[in-house]
Amino acid sequence: MKDGLSGMMGEQVEELLRREENKGLFDNLEKASQRVEIAKTQLAFIQKQELALKQYKDYIQQLEGNAFQVRFGVINKIKYFYLSTKKTLIASLVSLLIKIVGV
Repeated sequence: MKDGLSGMMGEQVEELLRREENKGLFDNLEKASQRVEIAKTQLAFIQKQELALKQYKDYIQQLEGNAFQVRFGVINKIKYFYLSTKKTLIASLVSLLIKIVGV
C-alpha cells in the first residue's frame, strides 16, 4: 500500500511515509484496507448465496406450477371418466327399463 501511495504522489508522500509519527497511521490504513478486501470477498459470497436462493425459489415455484398442472389434468380425467361412465350407466339403465317395461 505504501508503495502504491508513494508511486502516485511522489516525494511529498515519500517524506510522510518515512516519518515515524505517521507509521501507526499507515499501519492502521493498511489494516483497514485489508478489512475492506475481506468485506468485499464476504459480500461477493453473500451475493452468490442470494442468487442461488432466488434460483432455488424460482425452481420450487416452477415445480409447484407443474404439480398444479398435473393435479388439474388428473382431476379433469377423473371428471371425464365419471361423466362418460355416468352416461353409459344411464343409457344402460334406460335400455334395461325399456326391456322390463316393454315400451
